[in-house]
Parts: sequence; structure tokens; C-alpha cells
Amino acid sequence: FISAMIDSVMTNYWVDSTRIFCCGSSNGGVMSFKMACQLSNRICAIGSVGGLMSEGIVEGCKSTHAMPVIMIHGTEDDIVPRNGIAGIWMGLDETLNFWNPASDIPQSRVYDYIGRGKTSTGVIQVMKGTIGPNPDKCMNVGYEMLGGGHEWPVSETRFEIHASTELWRFFSKWQLQDGAAV
Repeated sequence: FISAMIDSVMTNYWVDSTRIFCCGSSNGGVMSFKMACQLSNRICAIGSVGGLMSEGIVEGCKSTHAMPVIMIHGTEDDIVPRNGIAGIWMGLDETLNFWNPASDIPQSRVYDYIGRGKTSTGVIQVMKGTIGPNPDKCMNVGYEMLGGGHEWPVSETRFEIHASTELWRFFSKWQLQDGAAV
């Protein structure tokens, strides 16, 4: 269905076929991971807000390229818990590490304060998994909303982060070239 939808949009509108991205919230985020596995020849990068990778997707995952991934997740999400549920969802760290294209490059945890937090320690934790010497070109990025639930953050919330802006900021760095994201 998604492949047919991409074809339909490309037939009716001008679309750069090297810059097709998939993102969603909750189950839509899970769908993004499935598209990364099944349509990686067409999908350049993916994003998930409040969704984790289903353990059922892992076994059949055959991405044709190192897939750039951005995730935004609340630490107090009681619908899709941040640490996953055994047999159902992988946790945030496990999901990011699954998509880390080079296992010898460790997942680094960087604590960034973004905007005005309601606590003395800030409200956002940013995890970045970089590849190569360019730290601005992160292959995967995870934002944790400390104390956040199952929500799509916008600037007006206590997290002072706008998910749509962060997704586009990440996606804008990527395009497919010869079957790989560069």
C-alpha cells in the first residue's frame, strides 16, 4: 500500500525520489520501522515519535542501506514504555543500536538542555549515534522527553521541542544515492 501510495504521489506531483522519508507517531512510528525494512530501496530515512521497533519486524528486516533514524520518546510513556516490552517492542536504546550501521561506533549519550525546562536538570536528553568523522551527520538520534508521556511534542509544551521541526532538521541532511543514504 505505501509503495503504491508513493507511486501515485510521484505520478501526480513533482517528488524527489532520492528524498522520501517516513515518520509517524505511536503505531505510525512502528510502521516507519517496517517501511525501513521493507521499502529501504525507496525510503531515505525514518522518524518515530512515541513508537518503538516491534520485535516481530526484526527477524525479516532487510534494509538495503544504513538507515538514518530519529526517535522522540517520553520516559514516562505508559502506552509504549521507553524500555519496551519483552516479546513486543524493543526499547529506545535497543532500537537505536539496531539501526547503528557500525557496531564499533558506540552509542554516545549527550545531555542537552533545550529551551526552558520546568526542572533544574532540564527536560530533554539527546542520544546521538554518529558514523564517520562528521558529528553533524548523525546516523541515528534519540530524544528522550524526561518525564514525558505518549505525546507529540510542540514548542508550547513543557519540553520546548517541536517534533516536526526536529524531524525535518534531521531528514534534510539525507538523500538516497546509488541505493544508500548519503
